Amino acid sequence: VHYNFVTQEQFLTKIKNEEVLEYRKYITNFNNVPDVWYYGTETSSVKDRTVLVLDLVGLITLKKMLPEYKITAIYLDCSDEVRKQRAQQRGSFCEAEWERRLQDDSVVFNLSLIREHCNYILDSSCPNDVLLYNVKRILSSKI
Repeated sequence: VHYNFVTQEQFLTKIKNEEVLEYRKYITNFNNVPDVWYYGTETSSVKDRTVLVLDLVGLITLKKMLPEYKITAIYLDCSDEVRKQRAQQRGSFCEAEWERRLQDDSVVFNLSLIREHCNYILDSSCPNDVLLYNVKRILSSKI
């Protein structure tokens, strides 16, 4: 439902204190300003029936960390053109950062790894209500 934003110092402290199950570190280049962004999952946020937004590295890490959990992984596939359009609509779009993300994604989102680790692949370029309907159908069948 919500992203919880903390400072980089706070995030690194959470990692040190083992309060983060999985995380990714991104070397960014937003508006030609190099920076480091962290994304991760706090241990306290994972409960039964938790829905997480992860990249493939995060999913693989989470599966290793929580082998006792029945994890249903849904990969939301979307063309680069649609992704770029959506990113531009959110505002503060940076072409250099976009190119960095495309390069990273070409390595991280390997189709054979997606097929190995994800239970479902959905086309997320469809309208949000259709996508939500399909995700709910998948999750309700797992109850």
